Amino acid sequence: MLSLSASIALAALTLAPTPTPSQDARESFRDSLLGVYAMERGQRGDERVSDEELQGTVRITPDRISLHRADGGEIYAARYQIDEVSDGSGRLSLETVKVKSETDDELQTESDDTVGTKGKALVSLDETPGFLTLIYDAQGEDYPDDFKPDHEKEHLFVLKKQDAVDQ
Repeated sequence: MLSLSASIALAALTLAPTPTPSQDARESFRDSLLGVYAMERGQRGDERVSDEELQGTVRITPDRISLHRADGGEIYAARYQIDEVSDGSGRLSLETVKVKSETDDELQTESDDTVGTKGKALVSLDETPGFLTLIYDAQGEDYPDDFKPDHEKEHLFVLKKQDAVDQ
């Protein structure tokens, strides 16, 4: 016969939520994205991103993607959530957030009109060489279909992992 405390512990274990396979897949995929990336190439619609614009880095933390200038200043940030993982790719929901200003430690963006803007992204990570491909529409309601920009609001970037990121 089980003691009262053992019965309670067994009941708690039985009733405790266990991660679903899709939740585990999303968490594993998220963990594989974490890091600091150099921008190898980029494209906005049909237009290629200039080498000068590619001098910064992209930092991915457990809940945030941010773009930094070459001097380290953050110029864009979005919270993200992994909605779906399939065949090494993930679909993300994005929400633009405020970024840190270098001058006064206040949070701001280039345009406060963009804060709270929601968009969708598609991301694929090849862990062997450490490359990540990201295509997104920061104001789109639909996920991109593939890794080819269909219009000027879809931005594609190929990133190369440089370092791990502190969680």
